[in-house]
Amino acid sequence: MKFAIGTPPVDVTANFDTGSAMTWIQCLPCNPCFGQKDAIFDPSKSASIKSVACDSDECAKAEVTTCENASCTYMMHYGDGSTTKGSVNTDSFAFPTTSGSIAILTSVVFGCGHQNAGIYIEEQQGIIGFSMSPRSFIGNMGYKQFSYCLPTYSFTDSGSYLLVGADALLSGGATIIAEEYAPMYYVNLDDITVGSIRLHLEFGYFRRTPVGGVGTIMDSGTPVTWLRDKGYVNVTNELINQIKLERSPNDQYLCYKGTRDDLQKNVPSLIFHFEDLDVPIPQESAFREVTPGVICLMMLPSDGLSIFGRILFLTEKLKSVKFFIPGVLMGIRIQQKEKTEIPKHFKKVLTKQTL
Repeated sequence: MKFAIGTPPVDVTANFDTGSAMTWIQCLPCNPCFGQKDAIFDPSKSASIKSVACDSDECAKAEVTTCENASCTYMMHYGDGSTTKGSVNTDSFAFPTTSGSIAILTSVVFGCGHQNAGIYIEEQQGIIGFSMSPRSFIGNMGYKQFSYCLPTYSFTDSGSYLLVGADALLSGGATIIAEEYAPMYYVNLDDITVGSIRLHLEFGYFRRTPVGGVGTIMDSGTPVTWLRDKGYVNVTNELINQIKLERSPNDQYLCYKGTRDDLQKNVPSLIFHFEDLDVPIPQESAFREVTPGVICLMMLPSDGLSIFGRILFLTEKLKSVKFFIPGVLMGIRIQQKEKTEIPKHFKKVLTKQTL
């Protein structure tokens, strides 16, 4: 997700993450630093940045904070082992709109990561948190709904859009988000179809329950989909039964010798059956050509939580995914990319500017 921070504004790219509350950017000085393609943000060059005191309301709005040298400090640990630690600040955030204008939000609470280690891609400078937590970006700014659209995997440079506020209208099918298990977006996955074969998995196996069910979450920050162990075994066994391509050895993924052209002819599509919502997963989303001549299923087994990852949304048509917190609904719509209106809920809009 591209936006700008500070005065004057500096372009940054952060991972849009529905599984995280904390918004942070790698900042100078940092030790250790992760490798990133663009210049590291230097907070000393922003005229509008302000540090946050430990006893302030702004510090309370950040996730996992402590007090070090009278300054509010955050620290985050992620499931893949990555970590980040740094100072909590406020600054202006500027977002490009679909019309080419710029929407500016002032006094946004975010972290400056000065100690960052783990698995980060070079295009990423940090994370912008969109979980249901009141401490997330969307929670801090007071927005109650948002929608995002992902481009086809083959044309990821074409970009996509994110709408926040009342303009994020829900259309198409919807499923319930289990609000009682916030801040994660828990959904009720009930069954999976492989090709024309419905697996008839044990009802409730993927659901979160008070007595041991670990559940399924929607997480834009996780690339692959993780399925609870027995569900993963059933899906992969049925795929093996139906796919006649030669297997390709791989220690983690189910892989075959083939190219993207083989997917439509030799690989079945999937359907994820959520409560009141069936989500078709075409072959080009379920499988990827990871190296020339090798296609792999973008799913892995989990011994607990199931995670519906973002790669499954990358289809030949754009899928609009909409989260409505007050109504605790999550909707998915398959659509062609279309023109959208400028959101009306920003502090200030400057026209005829681009980032």
